[in-house]
Amino acid sequence: DYASSELLWTSYLGERGSRRTQEIRSPFATSRGLQCRLESCPSQCRLEQEFPIRVSVVGRSKLPLNVELHVRRPGGNAGLVPVGKTRQPLGRYEPGEERLVTIWMLPLMVGMQLVSQVALVFSPIEPPEDASAGGASAVEAA
Repeated sequence: DYASSELLWTSYLGERGSRRTQEIRSPFATSRGLQCRLESCPSQCRLEQEFPIRVSVVGRSKLPLNVELHVRRPGGNAGLVPVGKTRQPLGRYEPGEERLVTIWMLPLMVGMQLVSQVALVFSPIEPPEDASAGGASAVEAA
């Protein structure tokens, strides 16, 4: 459940350096519709080389959900930026379904960096109207 990251670099003059983050506990975030847990983050990464962060996502709604991953690029002199598409559709999640999601990051600066601006956006998928009921049915999203 604990992880740390180490950034390694070589200067233009050939000098090597490194920094290690403090150990962190895997955060566990829960909303009414989704549950999210950090599964893996590399213990070392190299400057300007992509690395994966893996997150487990579980559907906790009573209804199926349409889920999309949003990773915003930080402004200014960001030390860590996402790689690839900033919006990635994850598709339909059935109640209780669990999937592993990979987010690719690129370190651009040495030192402690924060992964932020990551969100899972979801909306319930309403069941089709029952033709035999003869009217609209109200569905409460949980």
